[in-house]
Amino acid sequence: MEVDRAIVATKENSTAFVETNPLVDDPIRQVYSVICYTDNLAFSFMIETAGVDTLHSDLLARVVKHHHVYPTKRNLWLVKWKTGYLFIKKENRFVTIRGAFPSEETAQTAAKDIQKLLPKDKEHDTSTTVLFWCKTSGEASYFSRIIETPKWNDIRDNYEASVQRELDSLMTMKQPVNIPGRLLLWKGEPGTGKTYALRALCKEWKTWCKMHYIIDVDTFFSSTEYMMDMIMRTTDATEDDEMDHNMSEAQISRGSVEYFSSQLWNLLILEDAGELIAKDAKEKTGQALSKLLNLSDGLLGQGIKLFFLITTNEEDQSLSTAIGRPGRCFSNLSFNTLSEEEVKAWLKKRKFDTDLKSSQLHDLRVLSNLYAFAQKDVVRSNVETQKSVGFLPR
Repeated sequence: MEVDRAIVATKENSTAFVETNPLVDDPIRQVYSVICYTDNLAFSFMIETAGVDTLHSDLLARVVKHHHVYPTKRNLWLVKWKTGYLFIKKENRFVTIRGAFPSEETAQTAAKDIQKLLPKDKEHDTSTTVLFWCKTSGEASYFSRIIETPKWNDIRDNYEASVQRELDSLMTMKQPVNIPGRLLLWKGEPGTGKTYALRALCKEWKTWCKMHYIIDVDTFFSSTEYMMDMIMRTTDATEDDEMDHNMSEAQISRGSVEYFSSQLWNLLILEDAGELIAKDAKEKTGQALSKLLNLSDGLLGQGIKLFFLITTNEEDQSLSTAIGRPGRCFSNLSFNTLSEEEVKAWLKKRKFDTDLKSSQLHDLRVLSNLYAFAQKDVVRSNVETQKSVGFLPR
C-alpha cells in the first residue's frame, strides 16, 4: 500500500516530514502534532462546543488543510491563526478545537477570540466525553461517547449532609498534589445516587482528568496483556487522540482559560465491582485485587497519573481489609440514605407536597424512590390538568 508523505513547513530553513497513512482517519492531527513540536508551540488550549451547523467564515478563511472522513460526518481542519495553529474536529454538530501557540498570552488571546466565533452553547454545559474500554480481538479498544453530566451544585441536595461535605471537597479538587492514595471507593445500597454523583464528578474534573469506563472489569484484571495495553495507551501521550499531553493544556469554559502542566490525569471507572475487593476476592477473582493495589499505590503505578474509582453495593464488613488501609483510599465514602427532614426539603425545593405519612417519607429516603415519586407526581398533575408532561423540576 502506497504511503503519502506530507511536508510541513516549519522554522527557517527547516522542513519536518510526517508519514500519513491514507486510511488513517486523522491525518490532519498528525500534521498538527508535528507543527506543534517543530515550532515549539508549547501552550495549548481546547474548546468543546455543541450545536454548530457550520464553522464561522473567519475560521474557514484561514484553513490550511481539510479532510472529510468518509462515510462518517467527521470533518477535520488545520487552521493558521495568527502566531499559532488550530486543529478543528467536527462530528455532526459537536466541535472540538485545539489551539497551540508560542506563549501563554497568545494562547489566551486566541482562545477568547475563537470563542466569540462559536454559538452560545448551553448543551455543552452538561456534556462530557467518556472513553469506554473493552477487549476486542485480543487488544484493548475503546469508543468515545458524549454523556449528559449534571453540575454538582444542581444535584448536591440529592445527598445526605455528611456525603455532601465529602463530595464538596472532591468535586472542587483541581490537579492533585501529594494526595494520599489513588483509590476512590464509593459504597452504598442500590438507588443512593452513586452513578449520578459519578456523572457529576466527570463534569467537575473534565478540565484536568480524562474519564475511562471499563466495560469488562473481570476480563480487564484477568488478562495482564489487556490491562497493560489499556494502561499504557491511557497514560502514554503518543497514543492519545483526545488530548495533547506533551504540552500545557487548557480547557475553555465560560470565557476562562485554565492551564495545566505536564499530562492530564486519568480516572478508570470500575462500576459495581465489589467482587474485586471482597474478603474472598482471591478465591473468586484470582490476583485481581493484588493487581489493582499494585496499580494504585505499588511499584507498577509509580510515575503514571492514574486514579481508580470503584462503586459497590457491598457492605463494609464484606470488603477486604486491604482496600481500606490508611493512605490507600483518598475517598472512602458510604452513600447514606437521606433523613426524613432532607426528603421534605428536597420536595419543598421542587414544589411538591410535603404532607406525607411517616412511612412514605421513610421509603423516599432512597434517592431513586424519591425521583420515581416526583416523576409520578408530575405525570399525575399533568394528566389532571390535561397538559403535556414536562421535565422534572430541579
